[in-house]
Amino acid sequence: MGYYKGIVITGGMFLILISMACNSNKKDITIQNWLKDYDRYQDYISNELGDCNLTRDVFNQLKLEEFKEKLYGDLAYCSKDDKVLLKKYLLKNVSSGLHPSRVDSIAYASVYNDIKNDLNIEHHKFWKEQDTSYFSEVEARVFLDQQLYRQGQSDTTNYSREKRISVFKENTKYLLEYCKQNGFPFKPGPRNFDSFRVGINPTVIAIHAEHKDKVELLNYAVEAAKQGKISWHDPISICITFHTNSIKRNAVKPIHFLHFNEDHTLDVSKSYLQLYSIAKLYSQDMTVPIKIQPSKFNQDASDIVSQQLEDIKNILVNEFSYKANEIQISKVPNENEKEREGLTDYKFTLTEILKNQ
Repeated sequence: MGYYKGIVITGGMFLILISMACNSNKKDITIQNWLKDYDRYQDYISNELGDCNLTRDVFNQLKLEEFKEKLYGDLAYCSKDDKVLLKKYLLKNVSSGLHPSRVDSIAYASVYNDIKNDLNIEHHKFWKEQDTSYFSEVEARVFLDQQLYRQGQSDTTNYSREKRISVFKENTKYLLEYCKQNGFPFKPGPRNFDSFRVGINPTVIAIHAEHKDKVELLNYAVEAAKQGKISWHDPISICITFHTNSIKRNAVKPIHFLHFNEDHTLDVSKSYLQLYSIAKLYSQDMTVPIKIQPSKFNQDASDIVSQQLEDIKNILVNEFSYKANEIQISKVPNENEKEREGLTDYKFTLTEILKNQ
């Protein structure tokens, strides 16, 4: 028997309350919600910084801590004349990962000595909640990955290629084992350290994994992003490379991660990551017209294929501002589509429409 806020509880009730507490802390950060905050933040930094009213307004609009923490420094700057708020935002900045040495002790001299010890305490609290056991291992593996990748641009010998593939496979094996035990790992950034350090990037390893393993790593990354353990930037980066890594620009590219309901309608929520990745790659990162067609392995009736093609195009246009005239759709499969042996199932393909076509 025990007590909970003045209520006598039995063992069974205690288990129920524990379960309720655990469930209440469970996060479900969808990519749709993440993109709303991402767009708000991008709009904010595109403005001339220094407008404190704008800073406060945007901060209050943001929902996710990933983006709120990016404004703590600006909020501190805007609170120089209010010591209480200034202390609050400096401490929040450090508790969200900023290394204490990056706090400007001269600019914030009015409160710095008062909170110096608290900054270090908040710094230790942040790291106490993070697993750092993989840092040096991933850092070394990513360093070798990048070294061999750059070397492969000039050294095209079989030996160089085989060594690169061997390292990529070993790195993938390591990351998969880690993910199975702990989930996709947190990627620290420069703000987390007192000196410049950016090589602890497990996403690089996932990007260079072979198809089957990359699919599995993407699933781990999506789950970690939903829980707020990593940014949705990471699964987006991985998803995009299904269209880019070692694939010729004129190749027929499978669209792997579209999902459809039992009535054959497009499941927008489950397909959002794939569709956003297409829009980001071909409409934002570069401007390239595309053609979307059914796979030659697609067994659906013609009317179903037609409706699904229209749904895919409409989402790209209406959700992600893709220009309608930059997207062609065809009910006829691309004759150059290769066999899909070893690939995940898919119903549609994509090709870039190059200028000479």
